[in-house]
Amino acid sequence: AEYMGLKVVGTRAGEQDVLKKYLDRHRNEYGTVIIDSIDQVNNGNPAEEQSWKETQATNIITSITKSCREPRQLVLFLNQILRFTFNRYSVQPQFSNGQLLFVTKVPTDRTDRLHGAIVPKGCRRVNSEVAQTWPIVKLEQRKMPPPTTVGYGRNTIMGRRIQYPVRYFGASTIHGVQGQGTPSIATQITMDKQSSYKIWLKTQVTTLISRVYFLDQFTFVGPMDETFNCVRVLANRKSPNQEYVDRLLHSLNILDGPPQEPITLADHPFLPYYIDIPSSHTGFVYMLISVRFPNVVTYIGQTEELKARLNAHQNKTGSEFTRNPAYHPWALYAFVSGFPGEAKSALNTDYRKEFETQWHHDTDTNRSGGNTTHSREYIYNIGIEIVRQYNTDHLYHDENEDPQKFELIMVQCQRINVLPMNKLLTF
Repeated sequence: AEYMGLKVVGTRAGEQDVLKKYLDRHRNEYGTVIIDSIDQVNNGNPAEEQSWKETQATNIITSITKSCREPRQLVLFLNQILRFTFNRYSVQPQFSNGQLLFVTKVPTDRTDRLHGAIVPKGCRRVNSEVAQTWPIVKLEQRKMPPPTTVGYGRNTIMGRRIQYPVRYFGASTIHGVQGQGTPSIATQITMDKQSSYKIWLKTQVTTLISRVYFLDQFTFVGPMDETFNCVRVLANRKSPNQEYVDRLLHSLNILDGPPQEPITLADHPFLPYYIDIPSSHTGFVYMLISVRFPNVVTYIGQTEELKARLNAHQNKTGSEFTRNPAYHPWALYAFVSGFPGEAKSALNTDYRKEFETQWHHDTDTNRSGGNTTHSREYIYNIGIEIVRQYNTDHLYHDENEDPQKFELIMVQCQRINVLPMNKLLTF
């Protein structure tokens, strides 16, 4: 019986290294067949089959390889274990993307079919005898759906791959193994930063362990002392997500009094490019900075809907100050939210305008909200002080004329790095 184990590594380079060694052992064996894919491009209508043409351009083939699961070169041999790359539920036998296939007959060329037995989910061991009791599937080469875009800018074209709809089983990155139930896993962990097997997060280890059904199906490879040391270090290390959540909860804590610390996205595990601009029923007072002059050109405004207002400033339909093309584009640096009442209510609007006016007054900005004198840190810190004053001193009266406190939150959104030669990079 062949034991179906999966080697899980920390990087893509490590995965490719393991697969290369595995395939090299079988590449020159008797009965091994090597099938190269047909890679095609389309400069016209992708729906017209005759407009697809085969390509040998290395850069295009590399781009297609990055976007599809089927390998450029498929090394096939008897009793090999592969993974399906698509779901088939409409006809029998059925199988799922990622389910295992035990090869029972290799194709003689690309026009022939690949025969294999569909391995039941959860099966740990397989051999040719037990495989005879499993459903047999005969696979033809298949066009990679959907076509992918290759190239950059105006030079983009459509590309696709024609290959058997399988991929190798035997090695995977931690990201690739997520969501899969695996018969067994072997991994090596090390603190060596140059190693392809480096695992750097506690959540990576817990993800790996959760992919097997029983702990005796999980194996650490390598020196025992080094493995124990790595596990001990990782167990005491917080992930970026955990650090961000802890910092956020600390900033939002109002049990011991009003929030005293502004929220910053500096600890966010993802770049702000991938963070949506929030919406809130309490409205916003916000601070923009000019990306061209991030140190001294700022703008303070207030709005019901932050995302729509920011788009207006970028499209030169906002305030008179932000329409100046010399200051474009604008970046959201910070905002205040948590004003009493609904954003469209007179109570909420009055408090937003009052806060905006005080921020203008305390920073000596002009009536339009623009500033070209003070640093962005100065403007931002004044805003923090105003938030603290409001949270300490201000009350509003609800619909029953009862005095109520409210808690404002200041959120810092941007971190600016000034690069040499006057080039700016925003995070």
